Amino acid sequence: MNHNVFWRRLLNYLYSHVSLRNVLIVPFVCQICGTVGLVGYLSFINGQKAVNDLVIRLQNEISHQVDHHLDTYLNTPKQINQINVDAINLGMLNLEDFQTSGKYFWKQMQVFNVGYINYANTKGEFIGVERLNNGKVLLNEVSAKNPGKLYVYTTDNEGNPTKLTTVKNYDPRLEAWYADAVKAGKPIWSQIYQWEDKPEILSISSSYPLYDQNKQLVGVIGVDLILSQIKDFLQEIEVGRTGKIFIIEPSGLIVASSNEEQPYTVINKQVKRLS
Repeated sequence: MNHNVFWRRLLNYLYSHVSLRNVLIVPFVCQICGTVGLVGYLSFINGQKAVNDLVIRLQNEISHQVDHHLDTYLNTPKQINQINVDAINLGMLNLEDFQTSGKYFWKQMQVFNVGYINYANTKGEFIGVERLNNGKVLLNEVSAKNPGKLYVYTTDNEGNPTKLTTVKNYDPRLEAWYADAVKAGKPIWSQIYQWEDKPEILSISSSYPLYDQNKQLVGVIGVDLILSQIKDFLQEIEVGRTGKIFIIEPSGLIVASSNEEQPYTVINKQVKRLS
């Protein structure tokens, strides 16, 4: 068939079956639909971007808030150690006087939110004040009279020992809070370690080795943050209805989180930390 004949028949068919109104309306409607669809698509894309930007901004704000709280919380043990070192150098605190030192640490425990403040000398003598998860404060002592024996006392409202609750074997020099500082020869954060006398507890210590004028080791003072109590602290930080906070070591092991579960399990007195 001749092409001219074909197009002529097609035009005759259109003229006879398609009204002028349809010829004018259909392109106009198609243009409107296309414009609306394009505007809707662009609005959807922009809306998604706005939501994503809002989420990122909120995440950054929460992250900065958590960082601020943690900086304050983690600086506290270092500040306590520095206060105590200054008191020792000024002659205001005699660590070999366990009765006075114990009450001094107890007083600090009323001011600062930490789990343990303690001191041990090179002979294994030890004085420490411990905060339990229920808020009660205990006095712990290994004296020259009873070497290698840890005596645990409840305390009254003035920090005086009241009731002997436990006697157990204990050598503070074997624990990471003491040994890590001695090995480093300078103030450090210890590794996360399991308590020798309470294997169900994990903590990390800001430890400060003490030396005499001849640069001979005298002992170590330390301030512990107990992992279960770090969890309680994290739960107090507001991160929305469903937000959770995790502190994770570079190894991938959890230090603490705002979840209810502990970041470790204890089986047969052996701790397994969660990844």
